[in-house]
Formats: sequence, C-alpha cells, structure tokens
Amino acid sequence: MLYNATARPYREREPQKDISMRFGPPVARHCLPPSSAPHQPDSRSRRRLAAGTAGLAVLLAAAPAGAQVFELDATASTKLEAQDNVLRLPDGVEPGGDRSKSDFSHTYGLDVNGAANFGLQRLFVDGSVERTMYVENDLLDRTNSSVEGGLEWSVTTACNGVVKAGYSERQTDLSELLEIVSNTQTTTSFRAEAGCRIAAYYRPEVAVFARKTENELESRALADVEERGITGRFLYVRPEFSAAGVEVTYTQREYPNRARVDPSFTDDVTQIDTKLLLRRRLTGKAEAEFGVGASQLGGAIDAGPYVIYNAQLTWDITPILAMTANVGRAVSGSDVVVSDLRVDHFGIIDLTYTLSPKVDLTGEIAYFDRTYENYSPVVGDRTDQALELELGAGWEAYDNIRLFAEYGYKTQDSNIERAQFDAHRVTTGLAISF
Repeated sequence: MLYNATARPYREREPQKDISMRFGPPVARHCLPPSSAPHQPDSRSRRRLAAGTAGLAVLLAAAPAGAQVFELDATASTKLEAQDNVLRLPDGVEPGGDRSKSDFSHTYGLDVNGAANFGLQRLFVDGSVERTMYVENDLLDRTNSSVEGGLEWSVTTACNGVVKAGYSERQTDLSELLEIVSNTQTTTSFRAEAGCRIAAYYRPEVAVFARKTENELESRALADVEERGITGRFLYVRPEFSAAGVEVTYTQREYPNRARVDPSFTDDVTQIDTKLLLRRRLTGKAEAEFGVGASQLGGAIDAGPYVIYNAQLTWDITPILAMTANVGRAVSGSDVVVSDLRVDHFGIIDLTYTLSPKVDLTGEIAYFDRTYENYSPVVGDRTDQALELELGAGWEAYDNIRLFAEYGYKTQDSNIERAQFDAHRVTTGLAISF
C-alpha cells in the first residue's frame, strides 16, 4: 500500500513516539521513516547509496545454499501534487523574485525490498529512491534516497535479535528552517538488539545504537549531532496478561560544531530515560500499550527531570473499520533547529475503512505541540502547535496496480511569526508492484 507511504509530506519530522515498546522477541522494522522533501544528492551520495545497496545485495547473494526462501519485491510509483503554500509562508506574505507560493510537482520513485531466510536466520535489505520536480520553484527539486539492511538472528527459539544499519538523505522541511533555502541532511545509523527468555515468563533485552546526522547548510551546522547509547529492558510476559516491565536508556549526544562558536560549550550531553512499560490485550480485537517515566539531561545541557509517556490503542472496531490512536510526550535532541533540546507532545488518530478487498479509505488527524528550548537569547524557547488532517482513497485496479488520491491540510501556530502558516495539498497517483 505505497499510497499511504507517499502521503505524508507534513510528517517527515514526526517526533520520536516510542510507542511500540517491542515486548517479546525483537521485531525488525525494515523501513526508514518517509521523507518527502529530499535534496538531489551529489555524486558522492549516489556512490554511497549504490555501494550500500550493492554491498547488502552481496550479503543476500552469499546466503547459504540451504536458504529456504528468497524474497524480492519492488514497487514503482508516480504522483502529481498541487500545494497552495509549498514555501510554508505566513498568511499575507508573498515570496520575492520569481518564486511562487503555490506550485505543482511530479514525483516518481522506486522501492526495493529483498530478504533471504535460512534456518532461523534472515538477511534483509531495503532501498528506495524518489525524485520530485516542481514547476515554479526548482529550488525545491530533490531526490530522496535511503538504504537499510541487516540480519535477524536466532540462536534458539528463546534467544533472538537483530543487527541493522542504514543511510538516508532528505531535504529538511521549510517550516523548520524558516527560510527558503535548500538543506540536505544525511543520517547514518546502526542498531543491534538481543533478548532471551529465561525461566517461564521473564525476558531481559539489551540494545546498542548509534546515529550521526549532518546538515549541508552552514547555518544548520550547529545542529549536527552524533548519538550513541544503550537500552536495557526487563519484561514479565504471560499470554493472558500480555507483558509488563521496566526500561532504561542511556544516550550520549555530541554537537561537534558548537564548540567552534562557543569555546565554553562542552559538546557532551547525556540523557537517561527510565520507563515502566505495560501492554495489555483488552479483547480479541483490541490491544493497549503504555509507558511512563522520566528523562534527565546532564553534561553541557543540565535539564529535567521531564515526565515522558506514551500510549497506543489498536482496535479493530468492525471487520471493515480499524483504528490506531497514539498520545505521548518525548524529549530528544534537535538535529535541524539549533536549540538545547526538543520536547514533543502529540496525539494521533488513524482510521482505515475497507469498502471491499480492492478499495479502502483512510483518515488521520494529528496534533503536535513542540518546544525547542533555548532557541535564541531574544526569543527564549520556540513553541510550535500544529494540527494536521489527511484523507485518502485507494483502489487496487489490478493485482499489482494501485491508484490513489489524497487530501492534506496543515495549520501551524507559533510564538515565532515566521513559523505560522496554513497549507493545503491534493495528490493523485499510481503504484505498480512487481
């Protein structure tokens, strides 16, 4: 259902919701978050993507001869989109020069997913590339690319985990930059997880992770960040109770370019998140997940403790109507807007209505309240409140061809006048799977 994946130009900087809690055996999430505003990569970036895809393809090809299943799926898509405020300008403000506030764009993309299963092990690789071209604002022309691959491993049915790495490029959203410029952001990531069931109902888990984000624009170099950390989790799992446990995450965050501007700034920031976790199967058609705890920052940025929480309800209301609802509060570093940290409150409701096996309707309403602490000496904190609405319809015209149409609306208020805007978009397109 690619049409859903391409329908989120406003959600590319979605906060870290941490709603899955991943009770039980780790489940690999193979798809990177969608990014609808990527920048045209230079030749070096193309070589990185090609080398990463080729290298992971070699891993798949090198799978043992006893591999039980080899999977390879690809989806090509194209879409036309009209936006009335592609530059994210406040009401009454018009762009200068030959730029246009409203614009049409054409996007075409390709997603490739491959996997090889052998015994209890599974190698996987996912890659995507997406090119968008605008009629009036060619400054916004962009190419998004990403690749991720790794190994889902199991020693026994009781001990398993995943090791994966990824690379992606995107252009950051203009509502974050508050200027009409192009800023290519690259991110490399690594994550390894492992867990084992001990006794009858207990499962300890551990994960290590690293992430590096760099911005092309010099004015955003102060937001370049490198993160590394470790998560420990201890769960009590019973089929009739679902699961409960505790989770502690330690993150070390470095801003390598800030010390150049302010020699007194030590680039080391530490963050410790502690959470109590609960997942409960409410009925045969509904399940709820909860997490609540505290986040404390130290080092160059001494702040907190902050209350953090997340809750998710998944409910198949009827055989043709399903709902997912999320609410939460999260604390994280900011990798685009230069600030000490980012605090997100959010609430999201998704609905899917299946008219027939080939036709479905989707709807989503979301609210975000985001604070960038210590945004500037003059303003202090920057606070944005955004409301988003998305409606979509999809029709599987043939077994491998899907047509889709979408409407999206976003309104944002802020204590920074330049960050206030309203935007509408209408999209239509098709996706072909093979």
